[in-house]
Formats: sequence, C-alpha cells, structure tokens
Amino acid sequence: MKPMMRLWLENPQWQVYTLPRRDETGEDVWSWALFGTTLDAPLLEQATFGLAYRAGRKRYLHRPFLHRRAREKDHTNPEAHSGYLAWQADSLGLRPELEFQLHPAFPLVRWRVTWYHEGQKPVHVQRVTLLEVGPLRPMASSRHRWAPGLLPGFLRMRKKPQGQVGALRLHPSPAPLEVVGPPWPWQETPTAYSEKRPYLPPRRARLPQTGEEPPRPEAADHAFTPAWALLWDRQHHRGLAIGLVPPAPNWAAVEVRMNPLHPAVRLLYRPAMTRWEPGHQETTPWAALAFFSRADPAPLTAFWDALGLTGQPETLEAQRRLARAET
Repeated sequence: MKPMMRLWLENPQWQVYTLPRRDETGEDVWSWALFGTTLDAPLLEQATFGLAYRAGRKRYLHRPFLHRRAREKDHTNPEAHSGYLAWQADSLGLRPELEFQLHPAFPLVRWRVTWYHEGQKPVHVQRVTLLEVGPLRPMASSRHRWAPGLLPGFLRMRKKPQGQVGALRLHPSPAPLEVVGPPWPWQETPTAYSEKRPYLPPRRARLPQTGEEPPRPEAADHAFTPAWALLWDRQHHRGLAIGLVPPAPNWAAVEVRMNPLHPAVRLLYRPAMTRWEPGHQETTPWAALAFFSRADPAPLTAFWDALGLTGQPETLEAQRRLARAET
C-alpha cells in the first residue's frame, strides 16, 4: 500500500479527510471527502484536482499521484480548521502545494493550489482543474424499464460509471437537478439550466477573456456556468454551491452533469499567463464549496462571503430563481 498524505478537519457536524482514488490508468491519486455526521447528510467523496498542459507536442495531465518514495509533506491544524499539503514534482518539474480550510460551523471548504515550475523547459497550460468529482463523460442509456417508487424522469435506466470517479450526493433519494449560475456575456441575468431547459450558447458567441468559443454541451444534462454555480435538488430542497472569482483577465467555469443518479462537477480555471517558464510560480484564487438547504441557508451566505460576492445583484437573483424553482 502506497503512503497516503493525511488531511483531517472537522467541525461539530462535518468532517473532511483524505482517501485514495484509482484513476483510469490504474494509478492511485490523492483525493478528499466532505461528510456530515447524520445518515441523510449530503456527501462528496474522492474529489481531486489536476493540471492539463503541453510540453512541445506532447500533452500531459498532472494529478496528485501517490508515490512510494515521494518527498511529500502534510500539516494539519485542527484548531484553525486548516491543512497544508505539498507533493513532489512530476517528470517535467511541475510541483503543486495545496492549502485547505474548513469553516468552523458550516459545511463549507476553501482551497487553493500553488504550482511551482522547477523543470528546465517551458510548458503551455491548457487548464487547471481545482475540483473534479463524479462521472463527467456521457453515459449511454439502456432499455426502458419500470421500477416502483421512481419518478417519471427515472424510467430510463442509466449505466453505472466505470472506474473510480468519485461521488456527489445531495440526498439519499435521487431527484431531478437544476443548475443556476451567473450570466454569460450574451445573457443579462443569472440563468437556470435543467434537462428540460438545456444550456445552449449561441453559435457565434465568444468569451471576452480569450476570444474563444464558449464550452459546448454534449447532452441535455450537461451545462457550463462562468465562475460559480448552484446545483439544486428541487424535490428535497438541497443544493451544492461551488466556484471562484478569478481576477481579470483570468477565466473560470463550472462544468456540471445533472444526472440524478450520478451527478458530476468540475471547477476549471485558466490563468492569463499560459506559458510557464522555468522558475514560474502560479497561485490560483481561493475556491469555495458548500452544501446548503432551504431549511438552513446560512452556508450559502458564508459561500458568498468566501467569494466576496455578498449582496451582489447576480447572487440575489440566483437565490430568487431557486426560490421560484421550489414552487
């Protein structure tokens, strides 16, 4: 068994700890989990991060692998509800360090990653993945079958995802999901997406930060939002808030799969400087994630505080849209 870097944080009702995750190549990857102390509490497990980059003509994906002889460091301060982890550099000299914080009262975590380029050649960064959990690839549907107790939307059975991709659960009973996020440049107000109201960007739309086309969905349950997103369970009135506020001209987006049985979330970030020379150091903005419910909206208020968005018109409109979705 390979050594595991430890992270253990807790408040009166929630716990954060680390556990290994086997990726598609068979390698063990470091990941973390957020659990509640009650049986029906939301959970997030085997969430990880990574860096996609190119060196020459070759493409690489750096993940926090667990090595047998890694010069890895970890430090946890339970009283401050914070932790620090550092990994060894990969074959091209890229080395990550992770700072992690758990709110002392709410199911809210904050983290950021600092990348050090200790290699000899420049690399071109394509994206930084600050969080990835759940199956993001589209899953083929099998035959239709009736099952007692399931809503009409669940008459289509879906195949179980292959491999360890982590899991996200808002409630023990699956239910239809909805995503609310800030407006894209071609929109005026926050927009809600669902399988009935899919995310469909205009054909000629461009991102002002990069001039590139916006990300395109692969299915009706596939959506992207800029900077942050609220994933909402309309039946049980529970949600997940995730995002970050990138300084201009950097770019960030949240990718969501609204599959009720296997929801998935990925938080993407791309810095303005995508060419990293040897000796370069890049620290991402603080990312935040929180579980919240209609009965206890305080974690969502703490989430807006963590991103510096308290009282902003787009956040107030997003909460109004959630309230309308419940009726």
